[in-house]
Amino acid sequence: ALACSLLPLVFAAACHAGDVDSCSTTPLRMATAASLREVGQALVDDLARAEIPLRIEASFGASSALAYQIELGAPIDILISADARIVEALTRADQVVDRATREIARGRLVLAAASGSEFDALGLDALGSARLKRIGLPHRAVPLGRYGSAWLDSFVPGDSLEGKIVRTEDARSNLAALELGHVDLAILYETDFRLGRNLTPLHRPAAEHYPEIRYLATRTRRAPQCPGVERVLDAWLAPATQRRLRAAGFDPPRATRADPDAAKSEPAGATS
Repeated sequence: ALACSLLPLVFAAACHAGDVDSCSTTPLRMATAASLREVGQALVDDLARAEIPLRIEASFGASSALAYQIELGAPIDILISADARIVEALTRADQVVDRATREIARGRLVLAAASGSEFDALGLDALGSARLKRIGLPHRAVPLGRYGSAWLDSFVPGDSLEGKIVRTEDARSNLAALELGHVDLAILYETDFRLGRNLTPLHRPAAEHYPEIRYLATRTRRAPQCPGVERVLDAWLAPATQRRLRAAGFDPPRATRADPDAAKSEPAGATS
């Protein structure tokens, strides 16, 4: 274990991958979608205060960027992704453990504007306004960008928004762009919209008009073989975390490998 601690960070995961005691000597590294920042940090704090404490180093960002880090060999033990397709690609590349993957939540989209702006009373017609200059949306490689682009592609004719899309880094930077007035409109996660200040919802697209927003938790191949990893994954489905997710505006997960009956008794949230 001492030798592991003296190696550069990029090699640390390889050193502790087979060390059953590494959960007690080395923090687990959890890479989490930006839209889960508050709930993820609360989970980290809960486990640090548990009867058997568990140390976790959490990082937050676009799921696509976190997955790329895993592909490059970054010392990440646990991934919480906002896009099931990203986890599926990592599974095919043998970077994550398929049997450990479980769905922890679902999400929805909202088109929003700043309250008091010239757009906040237009509803969906704001997209066709001659005054619309900038709409915030991450690149398609980012989960929010993929979901939002799919909705726009199915709804907005041709290239009517060409030159108006302002590409942001991830879901939280998209929210910040709207709050700071850098864009006129933004497509947000419902959960990020609820965190926003002085925003007006213009339209909530029906769920069938964009890909399912599924949040998945999984372990990487390089994660240590210790019970702490499963404790973290299980904690995302624990009642306390699920309550926080509901309060934040996430919808409940459907059945998962970890618990086939986990979400059968709880209805999914509205998508309109």
